[in-house]
Amino acid sequence: MRPEVKYKLIEKLILIEDDELLSQVEAILEGSSQLNEDLKQELDRRMIKFHSGESKLYTWNEVKDDIQKSK
Repeated sequence: MRPEVKYKLIEKLILIEDDELLSQVEAILEGSSQLNEDLKQELDRRMIKFHSGESKLYTWNEVKDDIQKSK
C-alpha cells in the first residue's frame, strides 16, 4: 500500500469519535475477535448444519432473484 494511502487512513482514524468503532479497529489490528460466546456457539451450530447438509448456501444472484420474485 502506498504511504499516502496509509497517511489518509491514519488521519481518518484520528478523527473517529465512536468508541465502538475504535474498539473494532483495535481488535482487527491486534488480530483478535470480538465475538462473544453466544455468537461463537451460533456460528458453530450453523457450521454443523451446513456440513451435515441441513442448510444450503445461496449465491448473491440467487438471493437477488428470490427477492425479485417475492415482489
